Amino acid sequence: MKLNDTAMEGVYTLELSQFDFAINKILIFDTFGNQIKNILNPQNQQTIDLSQHPNGIYHVSVIFDSEKAPIRLKIFKDSKTTS
Repeated sequence: MKLNDTAMEGVYTLELSQFDFAINKILIFDTFGNQIKNILNPQNQQTIDLSQHPNGIYHVSVIFDSEKAPIRLKIFKDSKTTS
């Protein structure tokens, strides 16, 4: 699994590598634990758009269709500065 920035501010691409189990959904939470996104049946290369959300830390949980524990990662959203 790999998380990449895109050219657009606040938009990320989550590349889901081959797993032995199917992925049911991706849940995204803000720092306060509020669920802000629920992506059902994600694609192998899933776009995550946080552009309408403030800068901060977001928690991502990848949920499988089995009893396998979720995979968790963090997105650190920050304004890109140009000079």
